[in-house]
Amino acid sequence: MEAKYVLTLAAFFGGYILKRVLVSRNHPLPPGPSRWPLIGSILSIPVNYGWLIFSEWEKKYGPLIYLDALGQPMVVINSAKVARDLLDKRSSIYSDRPHLIMGGDLVGYDRTFVLQPYGEIWRKQRKMVAADFSQSTVPRYWNLQETQARKMICNILADPSTLVRQIKLRIATIIIRVTYGYYIKSEQDPFFTSPMTAMENFSQAAAPGSWIVDFIPQLKNLPSWMPGAGFLETAKVWRNIVTEATWSPYLWCKKNTELGTALTPSLCGSVVSEANGEPSKEEEELLVWAASAVMGGGMDTNMSTALTFFMAMILHPDIQEKARAEIDSVVGLDRLPSIADRDSLPYVNSVITEVFRWQPAKPMGIAHALSQDDVYEGYHLPKGTLCLPNVWHMLHDPEVYPEPMKFSPERYGGSQAEMSKVTDLAFGFGRRVCPGFHFAEGTIFAIVTTVLATCEILPAVDASGKTIMPEIAYTSGTIVYHVGESMLPSLRNYLRFIGMEEEFVNHGFLTKPGATFKLVQGLRDSWTDFTALGPGYGTWNVIRSEMDNLMLRHAEKEGVQVFEETRVESIDFEGEPASSRPIAAHWTNKQGGSGKISFDWLVDASGRAGVMSTKYLQNREMRETLRNVAVWGYWKDCKRYAAGTKKANSAWFEAMTDESGWMWGIPLHDGTTSVGAVMHQNASNAKKAKVNAEGNKPSLTEHYLDQLQFGPGVREIIGDKGHMIPGSVKSAADYSYFASRYSGDHFRIIGDAANFIDPFFSSGVHIAMTGGLAAAATICASMKGEVDEQTAQNWHDTKVGIAHTRFLFVVLGAYKQMRLQSIPVLSDVNADNFDHAFEMFRPVIYGLADSSKELTDAKVLEMMEICQRFFDPLVNEDDIKAARERYGEELITMQAPVLGRDKIEELVHEDEKSERVLRKFDALKVFRDDVEATYMSRHPLLGYVAKVERGNLGLMKAPEKPGEALNGSATTADM
Repeated sequence: MEAKYVLTLAAFFGGYILKRVLVSRNHPLPPGPSRWPLIGSILSIPVNYGWLIFSEWEKKYGPLIYLDALGQPMVVINSAKVARDLLDKRSSIYSDRPHLIMGGDLVGYDRTFVLQPYGEIWRKQRKMVAADFSQSTVPRYWNLQETQARKMICNILADPSTLVRQIKLRIATIIIRVTYGYYIKSEQDPFFTSPMTAMENFSQAAAPGSWIVDFIPQLKNLPSWMPGAGFLETAKVWRNIVTEATWSPYLWCKKNTELGTALTPSLCGSVVSEANGEPSKEEEELLVWAASAVMGGGMDTNMSTALTFFMAMILHPDIQEKARAEIDSVVGLDRLPSIADRDSLPYVNSVITEVFRWQPAKPMGIAHALSQDDVYEGYHLPKGTLCLPNVWHMLHDPEVYPEPMKFSPERYGGSQAEMSKVTDLAFGFGRRVCPGFHFAEGTIFAIVTTVLATCEILPAVDASGKTIMPEIAYTSGTIVYHVGESMLPSLRNYLRFIGMEEEFVNHGFLTKPGATFKLVQGLRDSWTDFTALGPGYGTWNVIRSEMDNLMLRHAEKEGVQVFEETRVESIDFEGEPASSRPIAAHWTNKQGGSGKISFDWLVDASGRAGVMSTKYLQNREMRETLRNVAVWGYWKDCKRYAAGTKKANSAWFEAMTDESGWMWGIPLHDGTTSVGAVMHQNASNAKKAKVNAEGNKPSLTEHYLDQLQFGPGVREIIGDKGHMIPGSVKSAADYSYFASRYSGDHFRIIGDAANFIDPFFSSGVHIAMTGGLAAAATICASMKGEVDEQTAQNWHDTKVGIAHTRFLFVVLGAYKQMRLQSIPVLSDVNADNFDHAFEMFRPVIYGLADSSKELTDAKVLEMMEICQRFFDPLVNEDDIKAARERYGEELITMQAPVLGRDKIEELVHEDEKSERVLRKFDALKVFRDDVEATYMSRHPLLGYVAKVERGNLGLMKAPEKPGEALNGSATTADM
């Protein structure tokens, strides 16, 4: 060990011993678990669910429990009386915050008044916030809170599976709006995603006892490469996130307040306006971090409380009905309840209070710090002691709340004084009490009353109709998510056609030369070379939120009128929705506006919600064998696949060794690597149901990390230095579905609104782009009279169906190999589906007109063989080189025609390796044309081809000679 580290350790332990000698001899310390020399009681301090363990300790040690963590004194306060005596009545010396090295010095949360040391800066920040959220000023936000609560429940009723997402989105919209004057536009809005990530990180960074560096501050000086110093890299990442989440919305507010386009009133907007748009540097620094505290603190507690309310109502339908009856009686049925009704609804207020008590959002509150030595009830409390209020125990004290685990609003007797005893504990102590308390109460009241007045909250049911009762489970910390990053070469060509390629190149997305597949562990992986398609056919790995925003802004620049923060609530039709034309849509926006818009044509690109398919046509069908679930996270410092070769930065896909699904590793331009797994829902549920030695089911993160054992290639990419970004693990349904049609009279359906396939082949954006171009071409053709509307619809349906079916069979072929035929992946593709699929499939690939069952079944087997050749791992670059030398370079390129089995056998005779090379290239060529935006102009469908010319889209009769090319004008995006 180097001398400087020996000296550091000596200094630390010497300081520790001296500190122990100087502890007051006049009064004993409070009781607590045994303390060891040097390390104190750190071995006894619980890592998870401390409030429950400290609650049990109360029976042995009493209401005030002393702990010593490597010389850092701590007391757990289990009694409301003790908390009020110390944190309220002696607040002048109990209002400091612990000096958190991890959450403060390293990550930077100490710049917010939540962790700010007690002093002048804290007072100024708190004064800013208190002025905007006092009891007298919050009524100006009631309309916003009520409107967002109503939007939330409308969206949840349309899709109950979005409940958690909607709660997060709507509460965040409220908080961001009142803090910065900005309305969140979507779940991908960076002003939503960044604060959410920062909030999750805060929960971990500020969790008491979670970081050894908080007890041994000298560790922050370790070099980041040393074993055990990984927290330094984590802190660096988190610090960048919190800085971005804090400054970006403020700078937006400052700029748009000056322009008059920020919404008013808002915390930051008011201060900026009072300063005539130019607050001083000191004032701006105070404001920025005060606003950050409001943003983070307001979102986490409200979200947790709202979710607890839903849980309580599912478990207690009798209480739900009683609260609803009070609303109906007091408010009536002619309007929705408002926050102004609060004083008239005592039972509803009791329900909300019981939610706060039953499962408090911050069960351990936020630690206070003692700024000077103190004595309480004969016990010595040293200066610097961290005071941890066990709010959960205080609100579950059986002496105060009989049957504390029972959810019982009746316990308050409708008394506001009794309810205040709960909220006084739930929202903090002394001078550190939450300044946004009145505002938070309004948000929760709006959500609770809107939900109770409009719907009944019921538990889910399984496939057999059996009720699924939720389990009560909370995360352990201070506070109790769309993948699609890998693109296909077609994206570049579509971007080129719409004039957007240069923007993508300049944005800096990571260039992707191909993709690597390993479908059978033990065999060589198979690399698909996108650059073999020709010069400029490399594509990108993207961060989807950035990509989607680029495309939206490009549409605006091209003249598209974009209505952001606006939702279509319903659609009017001339007659029955299934057989008539849509003519108008009713809309609402986040500013509370609403209206009706009439139109001639409708393109439904509403994503998986699929408004037309699910709500009006009701023709969506699920593919049971691809009813999958994805779980993924993001990592830093991973290796890159095939670094230093032409394959570098390729996406990696491999079969899981337990045959339950597949995994991916996708490098991104921000230095992270997306790592995930896709499994059938049944396999995923079975894994998550397994309990560990302690009898606990795995958390989402534990479940995710457990899957890495089944991906040796992914583990190799992660390597020795790779580390997961804490809080980055997400999970989402990944179900595959299709519909009987994707168009109708004057409407088209595209993208995920039309159909969706397991993302194994990264087909989502390609299919969406194909559908968008098909919709535009057929609408133009119908408008110009080039074809009748029914022909245009048929052409669109066929084109969208072809794009879907091509990749469906690739995915099914991949699954057939990955599961080693142990699961019948084609069981949901019956004879009728074969006919339907290949009725669309044959004209493009095989040019066949016969649709008899016998022929189609044969072609299915042939297609499966094509898929297997596509992923053939036994073809390597040396084999390809040798085959080209033997049979000619021009024959073994992506530009060469498809040879077919007979021609290949005639050429190669007994040359098995060359035969595999030629068959693989034939398989690749089947999908070759899909990468070109103009291929629609060269391949007839139903006797027509698309005119793929900017400004002159449409359909035209196919040329009489098979294979004859159509020449476009100079504006055609020829490849």
